[in-house]
Amino acid sequence: MAKNANHWEQEAQRTLRVVETMDYATSVFGNRGLAARWMHQPARGLNRRTPIELVLTDRDGCEAVLNYLGRIEYGVYC
Repeated sequence: MAKNANHWEQEAQRTLRVVETMDYATSVFGNRGLAARWMHQPARGLNRRTPIELVLTDRDGCEAVLNYLGRIEYGVYC
């Protein structure tokens, strides 16, 4: 039972990371469609990995994507 509960907790955390990142990306890019497209494109500032790949990996990957979005938002060279 505990193993199953742990699985669902991990899935919930992963889902929350995706929602948090998509909300921020939508704010940065101005619409959800552009944000979704960006999430699936390899990014130079993320070592050519896709943002969604990093977000789904773990919290550190999500933080890297959120920091990258912050640089994009404020016009810092990426």
